[in-house]
Amino acid sequence: MYQHLKIQLEDIKSATNNFSNPYSPCDGNPRFIRYVAELDHFDREKPSSVGTESEVKLLRRHNTVAIKRLLSQDHERDQQVFFNNMEMLASFQHPNIISLLGFCVEGSELILVFEKNPNKHHMLLYSSLQNDNCREYTKTGLLKRESDVYSFGVVWFELLCGKKAAGPIYLDYGGHQTHVARSSFASGTLESMIDPVIIYPNKDSLDTYTEIAYKCVAETQDESRP
Repeated sequence: MYQHLKIQLEDIKSATNNFSNPYSPCDGNPRFIRYVAELDHFDREKPSSVGTESEVKLLRRHNTVAIKRLLSQDHERDQQVFFNNMEMLASFQHPNIISLLGFCVEGSELILVFEKNPNKHHMLLYSSLQNDNCREYTKTGLLKRESDVYSFGVVWFELLCGKKAAGPIYLDYGGHQTHVARSSFASGTLESMIDPVIIYPNKDSLDTYTEIAYKCVAETQDESRP
């Protein structure tokens, strides 16, 4: 499956001048480096093939693409999570969402290739390949609906507290905001973490918001998550 999306590492290296001049780190995750290059890829707009039955060739096109290269730390685990994410990204087809055009898994390289279109949104799996987002996900490498619910809760707590989920201020709590927020909610002291700008306007709405966020980051993937 997804063999039509495979892109040779040699082609990607040629397009990026052997990974020189990276465009930027991306998605707030320093393990991903982004490049912009001209590259041949599978044509999603014209997915039909040409040739005889014994010699089928998928239609390809040349285009400017965004290339995301993962700096793998644990290749075996990262590769499993990479494929889980890639399969989910490949399934998204929407006119307002940037499409996955291809991937490359060769040696230690784990690379995703997306269309480059500033007028579309990038469908980001927030939990993808980040150690602190979801314990069960990083342990099993399995992407479930509950994993995305957890990630949604992480984002909600970031908005609620006005701070990024991971940072040095949380080193005494496993390095992650979620652990502190979960404990503070359970003990009734979460208000001390909330951004003062949003704490007072509507207390009832705030209570509902924090309860939903807390349920999203429940420690286990069971009925306790929305």
